[in-house]
Amino acid sequence: MIMDEICRKCNALCCRYYSFPIDMPETYEDFDQIRWYLTHEATSVYIDWDGQWFIRIDNRCRWLTDTPEGPRCSRYDERPTICRQFSPATCEYAQGHHECEEVFSTADDLDSYARRMLGAIAFDAARQASRKEDSGNED
Repeated sequence: MIMDEICRKCNALCCRYYSFPIDMPETYEDFDQIRWYLTHEATSVYIDWDGQWFIRIDNRCRWLTDTPEGPRCSRYDERPTICRQFSPATCEYAQGHHECEEVFSTADDLDSYARRMLGAIAFDAARQASRKEDSGNED
C-alpha cells in the first residue's frame, strides 16, 4: 500500500499519542478519579468542543521510525485496523491543530476547574470529607 501524500508531510501526530473518551465528571469523587490520571507522566485530559471528555496518553508508537524524509511507520502495510480507518483528510495535520474547550495537564489544573464547576464551598467540603475518610482507613 502506498502512503497518502498528507501522511508523507505529517509529523506523525496520530502515532505519538492515543486518546479515548471518558465520562464527564459530575461529583468531587469523579473529578478525583480524573485527578489521579493527571498524576501520571505524559497524560492529559481534554474537553472537545462538543463537550466530550477524553484522556490523552502521549506515548509514541513502537512502529514509528525516523527516516531522512521524516517519521514513518515501519510496518505501514501491517498497521492495525484503527490506523487504516484513520482518514488523512480529517487528521490534525490536514485540519490544523486539535482545538479543545479545555485542556488539563496537571492535577492542579483540574482542581481549579472542579472548584469552579462544583463551587468552592462544595469542592472544599468534599475534599475535606474525602481526606478525613481516608485518614480513618489507616491501619
